[in-house]
Amino acid sequence: MKTKSEAPEKIASYLRPVENQLGRRVKSLRSDNGTELKNTKTKEMMDKLGILHTFMNVHTPEQNGRIEREMRTIIEAARAAIHADELDERLWAEAMNHAIFTINHTGTSNVPGKSPGELWFGRKMKIEKLRPFGCECYVLTHAQNRGKIDSKSEKGILVGYDIDSPCYRMQEEYDSLMEMKTWTLVDCPEGVKPITCRWVLREKADGRLKARLVARGFEQKGGVDYAETFSPVARHASIRLLLSHAASEKMKLVSFDVKTAFLYRNLEQVIYMKQPEGFDDGSGKVCKLDKTLYGLKQAPSMWNERVTTHFEKKIGLINTDDDPCIYYNKDKSIMLFVDDGLIAGKNEDEIYRILGEINKEFQITISKKAQDKLTYLGMEIKIDQDGIFANQPRYTEKILRKMKLE
Repeated sequence: MKTKSEAPEKIASYLRPVENQLGRRVKSLRSDNGTELKNTKTKEMMDKLGILHTFMNVHTPEQNGRIEREMRTIIEAARAAIHADELDERLWAEAMNHAIFTINHTGTSNVPGKSPGELWFGRKMKIEKLRPFGCECYVLTHAQNRGKIDSKSEKGILVGYDIDSPCYRMQEEYDSLMEMKTWTLVDCPEGVKPITCRWVLREKADGRLKARLVARGFEQKGGVDYAETFSPVARHASIRLLLSHAASEKMKLVSFDVKTAFLYRNLEQVIYMKQPEGFDDGSGKVCKLDKTLYGLKQAPSMWNERVTTHFEKKIGLINTDDDPCIYYNKDKSIMLFVDDGLIAGKNEDEIYRILGEINKEFQITISKKAQDKLTYLGMEIKIDQDGIFANQPRYTEKILRKMKLE
């Protein structure tokens, strides 16, 4: 934040992901009497969101003692980190961000044995990547940017964690694979040629970066490595039908995707795969797959069976006769396009309750919604009092660029 006048926009940019990603509603906000928050613009935003905004008495910080104490802890940690290694004091913002990140992952809370981050996100925090602020680190110099005998890396110091970089996402995906016990490292049996795999990096329509490890399924042998491969896919006509029904019934819409969806089924065949690039331990061992990894011929079919069974038995949703990728009951519907979901319902609290139930079985990410807009399968869906409007701006721009009409 460069100026205090940006405070209302920064608050709004925090509230949206809190609600959309975590399903949490902020009910009240307490602040001092600074004009960056005590103004007409902030009041209108708070009133629109239904958030109670209260103020402390002038020069009485003890009325907000808990946050004042937390700020003191963060500032002291940042100060210590900077002066311990005699770093430039201009790194104070990075040092504070590092302190907050570390406290969220390892700090104490009023629930014994749980960190603040675990209580907030509802899952265990991974601490394997935590490093001291200012410690030595090395940045890879890619082959195309160096000579034959040039150094492969450049020395630097760690000043924080970039949670939006593709490299971070790749590590996050690998951690998920390990957490799901996707494979077991074994010696390759004699006469067996393991299949290979590759990383696929892409940016989703809502701006999120995603990494995925994909097995090269075309190297599998039919009748040996797989049998049934058919899996239904939602029709675009069904998507339009669901949006039309939601508009006529004035339903709420929320999109989500299932993280590492194919890993929720145990693999029935014995398949060996080479270790993924960037994570080969040099032992010469191969991965004996225990779960249905993306790219395997049978993975979509096995995932569809798994999710359909869960929706029917645990959530009470059955799929339609015309499109098996639409699940419904009397007041809500879910469309699933492989691992991308769209849920429609009249009661928003009930929608998030259902998403919570799904999240207990499959880890999901709720897509960000900004200004009553959400994205689903590359479509931008806008919801207002006049109805639901869908378009495909990214696809349109791609076609225009292809035809040189931009």
